[in-house]
Amino acid sequence: MCRAKGFKGHGEYEEVKGFEAQHLGHTITAVFDPDPVSATGFISVFAEPQEAVEFLTYKRGALSLLF
Repeated sequence: MCRAKGFKGHGEYEEVKGFEAQHLGHTITAVFDPDPVSATGFISVFAEPQEAVEFLTYKRGALSLLF
C-alpha cells in the first residue's frame, strides 16, 4: 500500500474556505499482474483496500481455472 496526496499542503484558498491542513494522504493499494494481457494491464490501483482484495481474489480464481 502507499499514500496518495496532492503536492500542496495548505494555501490561501483553504484558509479562506476554512479547510484544515492535510498532513497525510489517502491509502491506495496496487495489485501487480505478473502476466498481463495488455501493456498497461500489469498494474491496477484501488482507492479502497477491500476492492483490491476482491480484485485479487478474482484474479487468483481466474488463474486457477487455467491450470
